[in-house]
Amino acid sequence: MNARPTVELLFDFGQRQWVGRLFLPDTVGEIVTLEDVLTPLNDDREFLPVATADPPFVWIVNKQALCRARWSFDSIIDLEKHTPWDRRERVRIELYPETSLAGYLVVVYQREGFSRVQDFLNMPHRFIPVIDQNQPWVWFINKRHILRIGHVHD
Repeated sequence: MNARPTVELLFDFGQRQWVGRLFLPDTVGEIVTLEDVLTPLNDDREFLPVATADPPFVWIVNKQALCRARWSFDSIIDLEKHTPWDRRERVRIELYPETSLAGYLVVVYQREGFSRVQDFLNMPHRFIPVIDQNQPWVWFINKRHILRIGHVHD
């Protein structure tokens, strides 16, 4: 029997951060994609299980309390294998409490007639993916913690 697939993320709760393994759906392929990570973050459940090595627990995490999670890669080339580049928008995001980041909002779940960044942000999904401008990281930002987003027009 194969172990359930996981991905290691840094979980940021504003005042507290820790590293854990997010459990992914059993249907995940050999290469984990951005959508694979978004699925458990954006489903209807209020809590999700996260395994930590130290201490060796499975924590049941309240998604509303999670400000953001970071998926790190060794290089941009490695990141590109896991992340779709169909549409991305350059943004600066200010989060509560007093955190900001700049990067590229990856527009997923795109629907016809939804062409603006605002349209994407108003969709019912809880977390949005943002590729860090300076590091090979993808941030999964909880929209509840966003104060404002600046859309940079290139």
